[in-house]
Amino acid sequence: MLVALDGHGTPFELPVAAEEALFRIAREALINCAKYSGATRASVCLNRGARTIRLAITDAGRGFELAVSHPTDHVGLALVFMHEAVGADPVSPLASLSKREHQILQLIADGTSSAEAAALLFLSPKTVETYRSRLMHKLGVANYSALVKFAIANGLTTN
Repeated sequence: MLVALDGHGTPFELPVAAEEALFRIAREALINCAKYSGATRASVCLNRGARTIRLAITDAGRGFELAVSHPTDHVGLALVFMHEAVGADPVSPLASLSKREHQILQLIADGTSSAEAAALLFLSPKTVETYRSRLMHKLGVANYSALVKFAIANGLTTN
């Protein structure tokens, strides 16, 4: 299989664990392209943003509909295995949260006010409010009470 490589953005050094995860994902995806898609060509593109990395692997072979694929289907298992290889939970929206976002969500679940959370984390109340707004957007909840319900439902309370 012919593989084209491309990259965009300013190069920067990644933690070794991130480099290894990107390598494992790319390797697994290319192996799956060669084994299952019938592709004769593939491309690997690495786009670097200010604080993000996006790895895109495409091929010209047979595909599958992700929306109708389930982890019990053979085609869906490869995606689950790739998530497991990098330690991510493909189902949990909590996997996308930063450590600080996780801390703030846990404080919200415990009923801590923004001012109290700010004092505990050595942040300004405005910063805590910004994190709360980002959490609502990332987790797809419409309001504060839905955010609290989400946190409680996902076992983030310490009380």
